[in-house]
Amino acid sequence: MTFAVIGPDERSLDRATERMMGMWGAPAGTKPADYRQVLRGRGMMVGGKDEVVQVLGKYAELGLQEVQFQHFSFDDDTVPEFLAGEIAPAAKRL
Repeated sequence: MTFAVIGPDERSLDRATERMMGMWGAPAGTKPADYRQVLRGRGMMVGGKDEVVQVLGKYAELGLQEVQFQHFSFDDDTVPEFLAGEIAPAAKRL
């Protein structure tokens, strides 16, 4: 199970990043794109379809067969729909 900042477009990535910034704290004036770089540096999965599939491919090479994603926007189905519609079909080919 992993936290991830993922989504189908820049707007959804910014919303997810801003949630993380609020939960984990970020210096005043930090831009979402800059904070995503910090999260990547900490080993978190961050990005759109290409980035997510690339990381999942690395996990698959190491023998990992399942990843569960957590997100905290329970009123928005963007991430679950992204996972089901774009990521899951691409991950099946890994």
